[in-house]
Amino acid sequence: MINSEKQYLWIRDEQNLPPQVITDLDTLYKHSQYDPNTDKLYEIGPEVKLELTLKVIPAKPVTRENASGYRTSFENRE
Repeated sequence: MINSEKQYLWIRDEQNLPPQVITDLDTLYKHSQYDPNTDKLYEIGPEVKLELTLKVIPAKPVTRENASGYRTSFENRE
């Protein structure tokens, strides 16, 4: 079965915001953060496949106590 719903890539003018995939243009045009003068909107066709990766970077080491009360870092647990 082929998905016939159109998808659009919304790229905001602000550099620190990630692009978003949008399927409903009416909702996008009513969105308070959408600026048609500076934001970009691209239609994603069937020839385009998106691959997103997520990398988790912990803010600080997490420690856990084991049954004996010894504290060990979460990354070094067995």
